[in-house]
Amino acid sequence: MDLFWQDRQRSVWIRWVLGVWIGFTIAAGIKVLVQPTVHTVYPVVAEAARNWWQDRCLYAPSPDRDLYRYSPTFAVLMTPFAVWPHWLGGLLWQVANVLLLLVVLDRSAEEIFPGIDTPERKALWLLLTLAGSARSLWAGQSNSLVLVIAIAAMWAIGRRRWWLAAMLLAGGGFIKVWPWALALLAAACWPSHLLFRLGVSVLLWGAIPFLTRPPETVLWQYQQWLQMLYSTHIYRWGGYRDAWTIWELIQFPVPRETYELVQCETALAVLAWCLWQRQQLRPDLKGRNLSVGPGEFSSERVPEAPGTGGGPATAGLAAGSADSDISGAISGRPSALSPGAPGGVPGDSGGRFGRMAMALLGAWAAWQLLFGPGSERLTYILIAPMSAWAVLASWRSGRYRAWAVSAWILITLFSMGAFERLVLRLTPGGRALLPLGVAGFAVWLILHETAPGPLWRRSPPQSAISRRTPPNRL
Repeated sequence: MDLFWQDRQRSVWIRWVLGVWIGFTIAAGIKVLVQPTVHTVYPVVAEAARNWWQDRCLYAPSPDRDLYRYSPTFAVLMTPFAVWPHWLGGLLWQVANVLLLLVVLDRSAEEIFPGIDTPERKALWLLLTLAGSARSLWAGQSNSLVLVIAIAAMWAIGRRRWWLAAMLLAGGGFIKVWPWALALLAAACWPSHLLFRLGVSVLLWGAIPFLTRPPETVLWQYQQWLQMLYSTHIYRWGGYRDAWTIWELIQFPVPRETYELVQCETALAVLAWCLWQRQQLRPDLKGRNLSVGPGEFSSERVPEAPGTGGGPATAGLAAGSADSDISGAISGRPSALSPGAPGGVPGDSGGRFGRMAMALLGAWAAWQLLFGPGSERLTYILIAPMSAWAVLASWRSGRYRAWAVSAWILITLFSMGAFERLVLRLTPGGRALLPLGVAGFAVWLILHETAPGPLWRRSPPQSAISRRTPPNRL
């Protein structure tokens, strides 16, 4: 599959949005050249990489920079950037973050984000995503890399590249621990494929520092990392923006132990909802002996099963097939998750796996930002592609548009400190608007994906079957 800028027939929209991304990258690069150590996290990780090779403590406080909060593995992997001066290493880091995000979004759009199946929709989605990601990308945060890893892991699962998915999910946790929550969700959905591979991958990533320094030094650095994570857990920074922020503003007297119980309960609720979604999106196998895995969501054709009247027995329904017909029969309009052209497109665009991947990514990002550790304004890039997709999906389906649009506006505007400071002049409640935007997205995700609609119709009506489009051309 070509990247969208390699498409000879790319639309004017695609060219324009590509120009916007390139312009943003150039502006961010100029900012690094002018102010290489201001409003960026790069000097912190670069200094940690240099400290690693000199056997200095990575987590010692410094009077002139923030605390290093990542693993020893990440310090080792940042060495290729740290060997250069701050201005050059920071520039390479900045450009790499933006381009990696753009490439992963483009490659995964049709498979992971249902309905992003035309150049115009992709262009609009990329523009909305950039708006929600700009502040974090501008600061050179590693959160964009975490987002890239999460989306790429879902793409690998959809392609049945289990080892690649496991390595990505496990490796992301060595940057920030958040991807391990997504790894647990994915392992619960595909345990036979991911549990063992994730365990091995964690060991492999964790062993990298032992290849570079004496074992006793590495173990000491890992001990310091764990102590830093624990101290971050018990210390409440004023810049955090999560569900606790809302509780503080309404002055609801809740002990920390109770809040931690709420964190666990909501995590279990997310797990249950994702497993329920997987069960609902799994095709009705009708007793056929088909393997269970991502193939159950894919558009890949399998041999005909006896007694099916000569039709292909598929492990899932592709876009433009029965799912689109059912949703059209129920709502009287095209499904938000179906492509515009009859017959679908290769890659299961808008298919069952895309909906499953969005359920995992959306639920994980919403839980992390509301109830997970260390959620600040720059962390909200994690939900930018999903909230942008929600706007397009709702606009196409005609359902819950107000929820999707308001959530995207709150998340995009208030991830930038300038808008929050402006509202704070009027009311202290401005600090709660960012997590309220995520809460609105979570409500939209539940309503749009599980409210009465196509998923509740397990069997298509006869009229829909008669209008079923031909199978995909694979």
